[in-house]
Amino acid sequence: MKKDSIQNKFKWPFLLCLTLLWTCEKDDICPETTQTTPLLVVEFNDFSDPEAVKFVPRMTLYAEDLVSEPPTGSTLATLVFDANTTEVNLPLQVNEDGINSTVRYVLERDTNLRLDDDASTASNADVIQIQYTSTFEYVSRACGYKSNFTIINITIIADDDNWIEDVEVLENSVTNQNTTHVRIFH
Repeated sequence: MKKDSIQNKFKWPFLLCLTLLWTCEKDDICPETTQTTPLLVVEFNDFSDPEAVKFVPRMTLYAEDLVSEPPTGSTLATLVFDANTTEVNLPLQVNEDGINSTVRYVLERDTNLRLDDDASTASNADVIQIQYTSTFEYVSRACGYKSNFTIINITIIADDDNWIEDVEVLENSVTNQNTTHVRIFH
């Protein structure tokens, strides 16, 4: 009788633990290698030799509606600050599925000329306007959804002294960051 009592004493906790282990779900963690919402990849090319990549000297880049004045240092609003670059990755705002959206970015070259003490020198800032739509794609239970974009149009906002000569959309579908989507010629 004692043996049955000891077995019953351990049997119920064992069954309870086994049941709990059986009903547990594994943790869902989205792997870092999984492609999520992509950035728009923009490459800068030479206007006189369209296949040649060309640095933009001392570039500062920010969304037009995020700052009230041109930045004097690197902030959360600046994507690039006073750097030589041949390529930038631009975030597009995720909006409702299929709805047209617009974002404007300020691309300033020769930022150092604006920041120096010489009043006779100035930088040159151009604005590009990107029109696009968002579409959602289910990735997995762990990762949820990602947003893909379709570029409708990219426009250079004209001013008296544009340094950007032309824009070419290479890939309208923005589904990953492994390809150049847009070329800006200067």
